[in-house]
Parts: sequence; C-alpha cells; structure tokens
Amino acid sequence: MPTEPEAVLAQRASDNFAIACNSVSQEVVVKPGDVLVVSNRMGLHGRGEPGGDFGGQTRWLLRTYGLDTAGLDDKKRHMEGRPPHVLYP
Repeated sequence: MPTEPEAVLAQRASDNFAIACNSVSQEVVVKPGDVLVVSNRMGLHGRGEPGGDFGGQTRWLLRTYGLDTAGLDDKKRHMEGRPPHVLYP
C-alpha cells in the first residue's frame, strides 16, 4: 500500500502526463467510409463519445498487425496459391 507521499507523487505524475498529452493532442473526425490507422508504437490514442449518426452508440473497430516477412523462409509460409505475404491460411 503506498504511503500518502507516494500516492500524492503518483497522482501528480498522472496529472502531469494527462496535461502533457492534452497539450499536443489533435482531434480527428472519422466519417463513414474513412479508415484511420494508428501505430501504438508511435503515438497514444483515445476515443471520444461515438456520434449519434449511423450505429448510434456503437463503433466498428478492427485490430490489425503489420509484420515484415521479407526474410521469412518459404518453408514457413502456407502458400497454396496465396500471395507471398500470407503466413497462415
């Protein structure tokens, strides 16, 4: 259990982090048909309230991953007529 000074320091650090993030944040409005790609290694992101248009209080999110397979041995691929970037069927 943190002592009172530790809790105060932790809260101060959290508050300063939030202030720093908010001071450089940029709002991006995503409209139907838009695709927004965010690299979690390059920046932070958050989500505001969803709009009241199509879908009401819903979002459609898709998590994807990128992988450089240029040096991967062909024996580790599942080709079967698929493009060379496909690793798994």
